[in-house]
Amino acid sequence: MHQEPPLSAAWKVLVFRVSDEDRQQEVLRTLQRADDLDVVALGNHRGDDAFVIVDCPTEVSQVVVQGIVGSIDPASSVSYMSVSVAAPT
Repeated sequence: MHQEPPLSAAWKVLVFRVSDEDRQQEVLRTLQRADDLDVVALGNHRGDDAFVIVDCPTEVSQVVVQGIVGSIDPASSVSYMSVSVAAPT
């Protein structure tokens, strides 16, 4: 079950460009089955380009997600990365 991270937690949003919609859907299904990652993943496309957008609450989840996407689609690339730095406590 997805839990909202504390407001002071760091998070990262990654946007992957994948080869096609079939690989996009395979990535989304794989991430959906990986409950322990606690990520939120969405698919989108623009013209012939397919994308997977993933909200990673931890650095570990980011590394695992990059490995999953790369193993399903070796031609994929990170086209955008957004970072939120943890607020001081």
